[in-house]
Amino acid sequence: MKTILKNSKSWLALLATVIILAGCSATKTVTTADTGLKYKLTGSESFSYIQEAEITQSVDIGGQEIGSTILTCTGYTLTPGQIAAGVIPLKVTVDTLGLTVQSPQGNIVENKSELKGRQFDMTVSDLGKEDNLDEAEKIKFMVAGQQESNLKSTFLMLFPDLTEIPYKAGATWTQSDTIDLSTGSDNILMIIHSDNIFAGREEFEGYNCIRVNYKLTGERSGYSNTVQGQIGTEGTLAGGGFFLFAPDQGILVRDESGVTMEGYVSIPTGDSFPLMAITKYVTKLVK
Repeated sequence: MKTILKNSKSWLALLATVIILAGCSATKTVTTADTGLKYKLTGSESFSYIQEAEITQSVDIGGQEIGSTILTCTGYTLTPGQIAAGVIPLKVTVDTLGLTVQSPQGNIVENKSELKGRQFDMTVSDLGKEDNLDEAEKIKFMVAGQQESNLKSTFLMLFPDLTEIPYKAGATWTQSDTIDLSTGSDNILMIIHSDNIFAGREEFEGYNCIRVNYKLTGERSGYSNTVQGQIGTEGTLAGGGFFLFAPDQGILVRDESGVTMEGYVSIPTGDSFPLMAITKYVTKLVK
């Protein structure tokens, strides 16, 4: 067991990147009003956001718990074009992308300054469906010096989805989504079931917002091909959160969630260990 423990520790920093690249957020839904609640992205020439995540994970190796913490911060600016047939073209500019990993193997701090100012085009429907991320997928970078990633997974779930059913305070609904987060070296699939409630309206930072609370459950499975071999993860997801949507401008104002994953991680040595990962996630409009 000591030999297994010693060999397995070297995979922990790499495991941290697997959770980051796989993504822990889920597509969420809000109902539409009779007047037609939709994304419009109006009221400004551009909108800047910050996405922050704190991921605390632990692996049980022979009864010894080995933990690590990952902090990520991504800043970006969206410049919308003219909506046509319910589709909004977006010019995305990367403002910042940072990563900190704290693990038994030491700390890693990365500021992907080479990505600052990089731009790509994508589209989003007025109901929140992201598409045309080919350019984002071509923008590649290394994570923790060990694994290649690209911007597609970061922007694949940019907006909470909107649905066309009428709403009223206290109304509830459910939704199921299958989310493919595969990007080149990764093959990741999540199945999410959400229970949602329309929680009313609230003023937030000058915006008259609709608030949606949600609880979610689901499953996640997949693998990542790394320079040291293939790392697989599988497990169940549970959590919840809320988001705020400003219908007058048709923009997302804030999104907060917490998700716990319980499952297993397998490493190239053939060993498999219990894994728990807790993610706290915030997306906020900054201007």
